[in-house]
Amino acid sequence: MLLRITAPIWVNVKNGQIIAKRGLFPAYFQTEIERIFNGQTQISGDIFAVKSGKHYKLSFSKNIPEGYQQRCRNVWRGYAPIKSSSGNLKKV
Repeated sequence: MLLRITAPIWVNVKNGQIIAKRGLFPAYFQTEIERIFNGQTQISGDIFAVKSGKHYKLSFSKNIPEGYQQRCRNVWRGYAPIKSSSGNLKKV
């Protein structure tokens, strides 16, 4: 429950459908999790990206099976904001 309040990135999986609840996450990750959960109508839960040092790591609600959690972690690249030369933040 606390991650639903504090996580900067929150993705909800509802009956295999992906719903972005909060934050911006990379297009590649959205594409990959849509592939992972495509047709999995029995799976519902939440995926959170939480800050860990300079990067973000994934956390999952207990409703997401471990095998699916690992598949998501395998495609996640850390998604850390970095400063460009102009001082603006860019997402990579």
